[in-house]
Amino acid sequence: MDLNMNSCVRLRQEGFTLIELLVVVAIIGILSTIVLVSMAGAKNSGINSKVKSDLHGVRAQAQLYVIDNPDYGTLATTSMSSSSSNCLSQSAGSNVFGDPKVKEAITSARAAAGGNIRCASGKDFWVVAVQLSGNTSKMWCVSSSGVAKLINHTTGTGLSASLSANNTCWPK
Repeated sequence: MDLNMNSCVRLRQEGFTLIELLVVVAIIGILSTIVLVSMAGAKNSGINSKVKSDLHGVRAQAQLYVIDNPDYGTLATTSMSSSSSNCLSQSAGSNVFGDPKVKEAITSARAAAGGNIRCASGKDFWVVAVQLSGNTSKMWCVSSSGVAKLINHTTGTGLSASLSANNTCWPK
């Protein structure tokens, strides 16, 4: 009888069954999906940090601009456009947005996020906002008053009614 039991045990092949392999493949697929989704969120966070940093640089450069010039210059509020913006088409000396360092920082922020920009300036104020990556309804806004905040926007709308004269960012 011992011989029969040993012969049965020897006939069983070693290895994994098809179902066991399919379960492992399914688990790996689920885990890789979770990792890819969280990586996309981390990428957007990194891009948005760059936008915020670039716009912080705009604030510093604008302060240097007004030291050498009597005021910030005047630029009417710009509408949103992904292809061009009055912010980036200003010539040097016309207003704060014509300053090469300011223009470079805004261009860098826009290139990082790939979104829209809005800007305005007057003799005693300036304000600029850049659309954040991964969220088309949010922009990061900085102004000459020291305000730096997240704002909501609607694509395609003008800002004439929403820009406050006390040089702050557009309201939420």
